[in-house]
Amino acid sequence: MLRQQGQPLHLMLSMEMLGYIAEQRRYPVAALLPGLSRAMGAHVTTRLQPVPFQGRQLPDVRVSDHSPFWDAGYNAVMVTDSSFMRNPHYHHSSDTIDTLDLPFLLAVIDGLEAAIGGC
Repeated sequence: MLRQQGQPLHLMLSMEMLGYIAEQRRYPVAALLPGLSRAMGAHVTTRLQPVPFQGRQLPDVRVSDHSPFWDAGYNAVMVTDSSFMRNPHYHHSSDTIDTLDLPFLLAVIDGLEAAIGGC
């Protein structure tokens, strides 16, 4: 629809399930995207992973709002703390604000501001 309307789009940025951090995670690909990682890394420990083939090999990474943009051929990034891959409270009654790491969330926001401010 954006293309049909002639609207330019440099990047779609999806902020997904931010606020919970854990040292352990279940994610099968480990790599870095240097540009964003460097800018955000001044604020928060950052692990960015490329997702080839529009995430079709890892369907769990397609569960957010960014995947339709991938499908339409746009650049899209999902910034996440891996939600259900890390957070034992995800979609349970124990998923309350006191289980969130708000200083981590603020650091992510600061990092994103620094990263996209340079775009």
